[in-house]
Amino acid sequence: MKCKLCENDMQLCKSHIIPELFYKKLYDSKHRAVGIHSEGYIEIIQKGIRERLLCKKCEGYISKKIETPFEKQWKTVLPKSYSYDILELSGLNYTVTKLMVLTNLWRAHCSKLEIYESVKLGPYAEKIKKMITELNPGDESKFPMWGQLVVDKDNKVHADIITPYTQSKLHGNHMYYAIALLPSILDIKGLDIC
Repeated sequence: MKCKLCENDMQLCKSHIIPELFYKKLYDSKHRAVGIHSEGYIEIIQKGIRERLLCKKCEGYISKKIETPFEKQWKTVLPKSYSYDILELSGLNYTVTKLMVLTNLWRAHCSKLEIYESVKLGPYAEKIKKMITELNPGDESKFPMWGQLVVDKDNKVHADIITPYTQSKLHGNHMYYAIALLPSILDIKGLDIC
């Protein structure tokens, strides 16, 4: 089968759509997490959502050049609690951070799984793929991004939820976002990240 990144006919790996590094905080001591489906049923998972998308070489490339550097920096910049309205994160490498976001979105676009069927990048998929292969995130005007922290009533930051992408429009432009909510937490407030 053809690798979605290099387009060579290769044996494909079970590629994570959203990297396993984002699932780490979800797992209990037995490496289990709860998956809640839109149909209302609950499932115990031990790995994030995966699909045969990339060859071993391309998996390694993304892991080494994007995911591992992102994980190292992310551990150091995300606060455990925060009580102000705006948080400006420093210490993030622009290239790695933007390519991390774009890689996840691009893999969701490539996926045939129902959970990602709303992610349709059209002609932008090839542009993003080129950005990934060249490790070139483009300037801030190309595929701009922003984020929010989920903070509970005690100002504890929650980075332990993963949801599928939702497509929307902002000022006439298409956008994709993921929402993180914990049903057991009351008084959640959004916190814009600059």
